[in-house]
Amino acid sequence: MLGERRPGDAPTRWFTVDGVAPGTVARRLAEQRIAVWSGTNYAWELARWCGLGEAGAVRAGLVHYNEVADVERLLDALRDLPG
Repeated sequence: MLGERRPGDAPTRWFTVDGVAPGTVARRLAEQRIAVWSGTNYAWELARWCGLGEAGAVRAGLVHYNEVADVERLLDALRDLPG
């Protein structure tokens, strides 16, 4: 889930999309030139604890050169995924 940023948070979010496998989300976003990662991201114990299984989740991270428009583009692409 993309949520509110709190002081000390890393600008990275780990999320799933209902009904779409994390690898599929990553591939479909890549087709739109949006770079994310999928899997357990070496946090397999956390993935297991969260009930994500071997597929894990999608990880999106922001860096200093990202703009608000980049985040809006990601969110728009995610809204269009299940459809």
